[in-house]
Amino acid sequence: EMVDDGKNGYIYHAANGADALSNCICKFDSLSQTEYETMAKCSLDKAKQMFNPERYIEEIEKYYMEFKG
Repeated sequence: EMVDDGKNGYIYHAANGADALSNCICKFDSLSQTEYETMAKCSLDKAKQMFNPERYIEEIEKYYMEFKG
């Protein structure tokens, strides 16, 4: 999962309609500068973790070894 609700963004479910999306946008818009900067840093850290080249290579090697048997 790319978004950790409340930590690096907000999750809404489309089935909950436009009000749910609007609530997420309002929460984001009401963040203080400090809260915004914290959320932005968490987002960057999460992206670096998920898209780390070393991690990607480890995952490919793991799948290769499973395939190879």
